[in-house]
Amino acid sequence: MTTEQYHIQMHYGGKTFELPVQITLTGPYCKISAWVEGTEISFTRDRHCGLRPLNHEEDFDVQFLYQLANEIVHQRPVYN
Repeated sequence: MTTEQYHIQMHYGGKTFELPVQITLTGPYCKISAWVEGTEISFTRDRHCGLRPLNHEEDFDVQFLYQLANEIVHQRPVYN
């Protein structure tokens, strides 16, 4: 099992968020999570090489979740 952790910065609704992200790889399985105000939001990869939320879709604005997913992908550190 491999775990990768990093923070992303996101601007939404006039607020700036600094959010922790964790990616856990266990064999062929991958768990991608971000924490927003103490709530863990899990994501899965979609067929367009992006992410889509698996939970809390009714608890957060759809546009917020979409932007969060994009920021997780675009701000992931690249290692050599």
